[in-house]
Amino acid sequence: MTEKNRNLLIPVFSDFHAPFMRASLKGAGCDSVSLASGAYGRTAALGLAHVNNDACFATIITAGRAIMAMGEEKSSVDGGSSRACALPCLCPDCRSKDAPWFTQRAFEGEAFEGVRVLNLLDLDEDFYDDVCADLPERLACGLVAGDIVLQLENYLAPLIRKGGLSSGKASSELARCRTEAIFAAESGEKEAVWRAAEQADTCARGHLNEASSFPVIGVVGSYPAIFDSGINDGLIAKILDEGCQAVVPFASQLLAMICRECGAWPRFAGAIEEMLALFQGDYFAPIPINEEHSDIQDQVLPVDVATGSSFLVPGYIGLFAHRGVYDIAYASTFACMSGHVGGSGVLRAIKKRYPELSVAPLEYDAGTSSVNQLNRLKLLASVARERRATR
Repeated sequence: MTEKNRNLLIPVFSDFHAPFMRASLKGAGCDSVSLASGAYGRTAALGLAHVNNDACFATIITAGRAIMAMGEEKSSVDGGSSRACALPCLCPDCRSKDAPWFTQRAFEGEAFEGVRVLNLLDLDEDFYDDVCADLPERLACGLVAGDIVLQLENYLAPLIRKGGLSSGKASSELARCRTEAIFAAESGEKEAVWRAAEQADTCARGHLNEASSFPVIGVVGSYPAIFDSGINDGLIAKILDEGCQAVVPFASQLLAMICRECGAWPRFAGAIEEMLALFQGDYFAPIPINEEHSDIQDQVLPVDVATGSSFLVPGYIGLFAHRGVYDIAYASTFACMSGHVGGSGVLRAIKKRYPELSVAPLEYDAGTSSVNQLNRLKLLASVARERRATR
């Protein structure tokens, strides 16, 4: 990106994936600013100052983070550089599409001039051709590389926290896998991503007996509620604190499905699906094919009401259940109407189909009671430990 037209890109709602996405953008010659997921209270307060408090909570947080990022670079903005803020509106046909409008209004309210706010999924080929001709493929490499390390880290985390000789070995191997994946993301080469995945798979299988002894909790919900620790109040870390493994969907697969759903970024979705197809059946963390996800979803959620990100919830609950993960944390955000229809609205139907399921609904907003959420999670972890002990 030239100095005259630097872009503020927010590719994913995930502080974990952010370093890998930054590496992809660096490899593409892009100058980017990542919006960190920290400072939960401050970002919520900034967002609420400019966004209706009945809007999607993810939209409120997005506006707050954008204000913080631009405030930190206000001198360069005042100096006349042109910027584009590309927001991740990851719920097709839902209220998150209001995020660009709310953020643009927030910039105007904070007197940040010359900032163009876009929907990331609406960027056309002319936009990324001006930046980097193979930008969609490079971003796909970064996202898949991040997924590889995230799956491995969640798998090994309880073992590493336990301490001991095997803990130190697992920790050093995880660090090497992370370095390899960062390199793969920056190179933008599918072969490099495949090598990083092979290294991660070897690492995971080397600790199979120890790592597989921990109870497992699956996490489902809307994309931001699953992956963004600044929105879900550090949900994954809290699961690990309970001595459980956290199993999450592949963010890359969810984004590919979202892109297909709203007809956006076909090259990006295609590149993700091509890479994930290499891991089918052989990778230590099974990757479901889209058709399998859709078949499960269609059993409990009519197609004509599967708007926004609601189609992500029942399918993944069923996929986890098929793989023996019956203890589920359902994470949602305040005012996620489609999520309530496709999540809370179908829990009874899902439980009829999978009687062993134990689901803990967790809703996040600026006024969320952390104590209440933690108690629900502790109860779910207790059920998961009892389930593991009886097997």
